[in-house]
Amino acid sequence: MEKYINYEMCKKCGGACCKQNGCVYLPKDFKSFEPSEIIKELDKGKISISGQPVNFYNNKWTYIPYLRARNKGAEIVDLITYGGPCINLTDSGCDLSEDKRPSCGLLVKPTKIGGPCKRMKEDVGMQWLEYSGVLESLIKFYTNKNMIDVIASQISEKIVEIKKKENNNIPLSEMEKLNILWYCGIIVNRPYYGPDEVKKMMLIY
Repeated sequence: MEKYINYEMCKKCGGACCKQNGCVYLPKDFKSFEPSEIIKELDKGKISISGQPVNFYNNKWTYIPYLRARNKGAEIVDLITYGGPCINLTDSGCDLSEDKRPSCGLLVKPTKIGGPCKRMKEDVGMQWLEYSGVLESLIKFYTNKNMIDVIASQISEKIVEIKKKENNNIPLSEMEKLNILWYCGIIVNRPYYGPDEVKKMMLIY
């Protein structure tokens, strides 16, 4: 995998990308996907189970869970995220060595001080689809809820928090605005496909 590193530019920038969100890992970043091994990594406090909603066939949607560098103040299960700053961002840059960083962070090509920088295309969702069963079981392990119930609960919590801000004339962050447009726009009033159904559909299409 090609890496895009420009320490000089990132130092001048101060890590605008890293302040927006923790980077997404790819499955190849982990030696083992045994649940017990992933739990060890999650319990270190540096990684969250996150993910993204995806428009699917017939105006339905699915949610593909993945692992990302944890955002400061975020929980282990952070499905509807408020974003960064990334927990690994320090005053002197990322505290992870290059070989320990999430692959998607290395795919961001520094192009503009203050961002946004160019993100190289990578089919993240489809790479994680194979491991959705493991991550769903870990979501259940940590929350005692099914993934779809956690999504619904976290969306409700975010909407309440956003409405409180609006009522008190507090500006919304860019991530909060994105949540309203992205999550609610995709999810509200649309049928849901679970990851297992998506796998079957991928075989059909």
